Amino acid sequence: METAYDVFSSLDEPTGAEEDWRYVDYDLPFSDLALAGDPATPMPPGDFIRALDEVSGRAVIVDGTVTHHEADGLGVASMAEIGADRHYSRV
Repeated sequence: METAYDVFSSLDEPTGAEEDWRYVDYDLPFSDLALAGDPATPMPPGDFIRALDEVSGRAVIVDGTVTHHEADGLGVASMAEIGADRHYSRV
């Protein structure tokens, strides 16, 4: 079975001839991209976060993985966890 990355890797680089890519300006060849490994070191907070007067919660996401979360009365869960736990509110 091929993974999504295997399929992606087998595709030709896009060109401006395809409508979807005509207005995209990209400098990095897709062949230089690789899958993310284990979560890396979190980035320091930027100007936007430092400018906030009050923070009601925080989630640290590193390479697509939630590594830390805190909030007053709220939690962070994956969609799989929400689907498996009937105590979560449904909208």
